[in-house]
Amino acid sequence: MKISFVNKCEKFLSLTRFINSTMAFIGVILGAFIANIPLNHYHHILLAALSAALISAFGNVDNDIIDIDIDRDEGKQRALVTNEVSLFEAKIFRALLLIIGNTIVIHLPILFAVSITVSVLLFIYNRVLKRKALIGNIVVAFMVGLTFLYGNLLSIYFSENFNYDLIPFLLAFFINMSRELTKDCEDIDGDSANNLTTFPIVFGLKKSQFLIFSFNIILLLIIIYPSLFLSYGYIFYIINIFTTIPIILWALKILTSKMTKASYGKLSKMYKIAMLTGVLSLFADNISL
Repeated sequence: MKISFVNKCEKFLSLTRFINSTMAFIGVILGAFIANIPLNHYHHILLAALSAALISAFGNVDNDIIDIDIDRDEGKQRALVTNEVSLFEAKIFRALLLIIGNTIVIHLPILFAVSITVSVLLFIYNRVLKRKALIGNIVVAFMVGLTFLYGNLLSIYFSENFNYDLIPFLLAFFINMSRELTKDCEDIDGDSANNLTTFPIVFGLKKSQFLIFSFNIILLLIIIYPSLFLSYGYIFYIINIFTTIPIILWALKILTSKMTKASYGKLSKMYKIAMLTGVLSLFADNISL
C-alpha cells in the first residue's frame, strides 16, 4: 500500500526519534549559551547543534536497522517492521545523516573529531556494546550528556577562554542512566528471548531497581549542589524544586513499591519529563543571570 509523501516523511522522522534528536540540538545550543559564545557566531552554534541532532538521528536509524528482527519479535510497530520505510531506504537515509552530520562541522576540527568519534561509538554500540550489561547504558547516557559539552567546545574558537560546565552533563548523564536501566527492566522478556545480556537479565530486577534508586539520589544532590555552592541563581532552584525534584521523589516512591511492566514504562516517561524540566531550568537560569 502506497502512502503519501507527508506520511512517508513522518515515518522517516519516526526512525530518527525526533524528540531525542531535538533534545540533542537544544543541548548543544544550551552548552554554547553557558559557554558565553557571542550571538554573532549564531551560524556556528546552529551548525554544531544540527550536527549533534543528525548524528543522534543516525544512531537511532542505525539501531532500528540492526534491531529489525528483535522489534518484529516484540511486536513493535516501527516503520521498518511495518515496511512503511524499506530497509534500502533506511540505509540510504542513515548514510545521509552520517555524512551531513559530520561534514557541516569539518571547519571546526575539534568538533569534527568529536563528531567522528561519537559516530564510530554509536556504530559499535548498536552492534556490540548495547548487549553488554551496563556498558551500553553508560555509553548512551554519556553521549546524551556530551551534547552540552559539545556546545561548550565552541568557546575554544569563539571565546577568549575554554568555558565549560559539568553540571548539565552530570544531570543528563544520571537522568539517562536511570531511564536506560528502566527501559531495560521494561524490556527484560523480549531482551531475554533474543539472548541479550542487559543489566536486569544478568543481575536481576531488584539490583537494577536499587541502582536506579541510587542514581536518583545522586540526581537530587546534583540539583541541590549548584544552588548552594556554585553561581547558579534562584531560577534554577525554583524551577527544579517545583518540577524535577518532585518527579525524582515520585520515582523513588515507585521504585520502593511493587514493580510491573507498566510501572517501568511510567518511570521511563517520567525521566524524559525530568530531562526536559532540567534543561528548562538551565536555560531560564542563564537568561536571568
